[in-house]
Amino acid sequence: MTAFLIIGGIGLLVLVVSLTVGEIFDAFDSLEVGLSSSALGAALTTLGTVGVLATSLGASALVAALVAVAAGAVAAFIVQKAITALVRSGDGDTSYDVVGLEGSLTATTGPASGQVRLDDPREVESRLAWSDTELAPGTRVRVVSRAGARVKVTAV
Repeated sequence: MTAFLIIGGIGLLVLVVSLTVGEIFDAFDSLEVGLSSSALGAALTTLGTVGVLATSLGASALVAALVAVAAGAVAAFIVQKAITALVRSGDGDTSYDVVGLEGSLTATTGPASGQVRLDDPREVESRLAWSDTELAPGTRVRVVSRAGARVKVTAV
C-alpha cells in the first residue's frame, strides 16, 4: 500500500505542477514523449488511488497492481485525448487572415496577457491578445501579428 501512496503522491505533484506552471515536457525541446505531463500526472494519481483502494478492499498485491496499472493507462489515454482535442480546437487555425482587423479590448492588455473582441462577423468569440505596452479595456486596436489563437495588437 505504501508504494501506491508514493506513486499517487508523485502523480499528484506532477499534475499540480503541470497545471500551475505549465507543460513540464516543453522544457525539453528534444524530448518527444507523446504524453503530456498532465496526462502522466493523472495516470500516476489514478494508479496510486486505485492501488490503495484495491488493497484496502482485500485484493492481493498482484491483483491490486494489475488493476491499478490498467486504471492508470485508461486515465492517461482519456486525459491525453481530451488535451489533444482542446489543443486542436484552440489552435486558432482560420481560413482567413486576422492581421489588419480592428477591434476593442475587453480586458487590460499588456505584454503578458489581454483580450480583444475583433470587428469581423467571422469572429464570434473574444481572442487572447497581447501588446508591447499596457492598454486599457475599451481601447480601439489593430491586429499586427498572430501566434496560434493569440493576436498581438497595437492601439489605433
